Amino acid sequence: MAKGWGSCGYHFVLGWNGHVHQGRTIDKIGAHAQGHNLKSIGICVTGDNTKQESRWTDEQISCLRALVETLCLFFPQAEVLGHRDLAGAKTECPGLNVRALLARGEEI
Repeated sequence: MAKGWGSCGYHFVLGWNGHVHQGRTIDKIGAHAQGHNLKSIGICVTGDNTKQESRWTDEQISCLRALVETLCLFFPQAEVLGHRDLAGAKTECPGLNVRALLARGEEI
């Protein structure tokens, strides 16, 4: 919102305790990944996996798995990607391979 957006750019935000906060409703176009917002659901997990002291918590990872599994029930053809995996991305966010993390079912 500090960038002039009318609301949170993400559809969901996962706090340190794993609590899911609703941002935009999923029927609204997000503002989380330029060029990819029209056909995506944005999930922000607070933290920075490029730094040991601010890596995602176990609670966040568990909640992320549950949220993605639920969303995939409604969108079975969805491809799960991290921001860095999108064409044209100029970021290391989220600092790990989300698809591999969720597929393995392992903690980071």
